[in-house]
Amino acid sequence: MPPYKILLAATNPLVSQWRERLALPDTFSLLTADNSTQALDLARSEQPCLAILDADLGPENGAQLCQHLRTYSWLRNLAVIILAQPGVDSAVEYCRRWQCQRVLSKPLSDAALLDAIVETLAQRPLVSRAPRIAQRLPVRYSRTDRRDRRGHTIDLSPGGFFLQTDGLYTTATLVHFEIFLGENLEPLCGRARVAWVNHHQEVLKPLYPQGMGLQFIDLGTQGARVVEEYLHRQANLLCMRKP
Repeated sequence: MPPYKILLAATNPLVSQWRERLALPDTFSLLTADNSTQALDLARSEQPCLAILDADLGPENGAQLCQHLRTYSWLRNLAVIILAQPGVDSAVEYCRRWQCQRVLSKPLSDAALLDAIVETLAQRPLVSRAPRIAQRLPVRYSRTDRRDRRGHTIDLSPGGFFLQTDGLYTTATLVHFEIFLGENLEPLCGRARVAWVNHHQEVLKPLYPQGMGLQFIDLGTQGARVVEEYLHRQANLLCMRKP
């Protein structure tokens, strides 16, 4: 079973300190970010079971980032702990206002944070609600909006898709794409970032062919809704086909 993912988004030196010293069980892996933009990208693509957000994060602070995460349907049930400065008047009111599960005052020890992680996850399901559906869909893409290269998806999820193609880019490249979802449906257009690459001479994930794992970065609310609705329709069709 793959490890459950915990996202820690904090300013340095906190993120460096906990990356090295936080003694998580082997069943968990720690994702780290030192700004809200990176944290949002990781949350959307990796779908962690818990996010720990520093109130002093930037450009969005931890509370604002928490609300931003809630705008994505597959992250609405994400457990969130916010690390706040001392003096928060009411933890209950703070959590209600910013839609988090818990608020902890800084500074806090490694042991106190680990206890909070265990207690928070004990009250939350650890199963992702975001579907990843095997889908072969035509794709046009390129590094510019010309989108003059061709490929097709192997799978599609709310956070991105795997593109089977011989026209590979390096990790972190920004890609303009257009996915054709089928008859009577508008193509899904946007930009994505190359998260990982499978090359026939350097296979990162053996179950996938040559191609790239792409992470959505600017679908917008409407585009995210289109993906969500499409995935749920396909999931329902798969269930109907089962004997």
